Amino acid sequence: MTYTHTNNELTIKNLGQEVQLKGWVAKTRDLGGLFFIDLRDRFGITQLVMKPDDPNDELIKSIKNEFVIEVTGIVIERESKNRRIVTGEIEVEVKELRILSKSLTPPLYITDQTDAHEETRLKYRYLDLRRPVMQNYLIKRHEITQSIRRVLVEQGYYELETPILGKSTPEGARDYLVPSRLYPSMFYALPQSPQIYKQLFMIAGFEKYFQIARCFRDEDLRADRQPEFTQVDIEASFIDEEDVMELTESVMVDTLKNVSGVTIRKPFLRMTYDDAIATYGTDKPDIRYALHLKDYTERFKDIDVPLFNASETIKGIRVDDASSLTRKVIDQLTDLVKKNHGKALAYLKRQNGQYSGSIRKFLGDSQLDALDLADNAMILFVPGSFDDVTKSLGALRIRLANMLDLIPKNEYAFLWVTDWPLLEYDETDARFYAKHHPFTAPTDLCS
Repeated sequence: MTYTHTNNELTIKNLGQEVQLKGWVAKTRDLGGLFFIDLRDRFGITQLVMKPDDPNDELIKSIKNEFVIEVTGIVIERESKNRRIVTGEIEVEVKELRILSKSLTPPLYITDQTDAHEETRLKYRYLDLRRPVMQNYLIKRHEITQSIRRVLVEQGYYELETPILGKSTPEGARDYLVPSRLYPSMFYALPQSPQIYKQLFMIAGFEKYFQIARCFRDEDLRADRQPEFTQVDIEASFIDEEDVMELTESVMVDTLKNVSGVTIRKPFLRMTYDDAIATYGTDKPDIRYALHLKDYTERFKDIDVPLFNASETIKGIRVDDASSLTRKVIDQLTDLVKKNHGKALAYLKRQNGQYSGSIRKFLGDSQLDALDLADNAMILFVPGSFDDVTKSLGALRIRLANMLDLIPKNEYAFLWVTDWPLLEYDETDARFYAKHHPFTAPTDLCS
């Protein structure tokens, strides 16, 4: 028997139809004669119902979770509807049922929420991957990959493969090595990224190429660096910076729309590196909320505040509603600032028309009024060097946004950060390092 529908397909429009379904038993319920089964596949759930006079009563009651079954039945309307799922208005009254595969009691629940330990989930990975939430991750990855492919192919790019086994090249990260059986004491290297091969394609005249490539790096693990990972490699000749930005925006706009149904506009906002650091304290700012870094260096230049004296830079963040920022919270924020190279955290607050804070006693009435603080507002100040001030306030800004619930959910704001410094000087090593990555050309050579 084949199947006529998936388990997320039948609706009220299919009433009266005879259908064939296959899948895994997600749940069984015996309600004193009426027997219900939630049948699951990678698309969703269909509820099956068996009446008390069903000739297959013994077979039906032997069914347990994770059995694989096939059924033939008639689509009928549910008495108790479930509006949370697509098939929630109907159920299938079973006429024929066959068990394709039996299952022992599984060691973890096949549900989105599970209390199984990670070791158990990894040991029984095939069961863990049956959970809808896990399947959705893989399905979304597939949809993202296909969307990227479509855009690049439409833009005239070829998808070309490069070898996985190759000669080790000194590109920075360490290679994984694979011993050769045919050539004793010789090794192949798994690519960090197929850089040399990509350049061969370019030189050979394939001026637009891409690859969704597997990369391998024998490095210590980090949150954004695994032993093996996938990246989108794009190479093109005869293009400039604007072409790269336009292509990337097209990929992101189409992928979000195709995969998540989210519409974003082109062109994306552009911001220089200097503006990003000065205003947000980071080179990857979240622009969905304010809490901008304001410069108060000039304002305090002629005011004797011991904590601020001799500081290269004084910047602050203004919080309009600081009612939840108690002294205990300020102490926690001070620790955060210091962990991110900040010298100290000072503050000034206005409440019920009165000013308070760690620098209140150093300011006169006119100086306080000049700050233009609304009632229940606060300014958090950090003095020190420009780099230390912006870095610490950048971390503080993110913490405040989370504490005050200022980050919009399900909202996207893409941004290009441009005009990066090429190099930065390391005082400890007494040498320059690449600020962004070593493949960036100086701006004046590109003009």
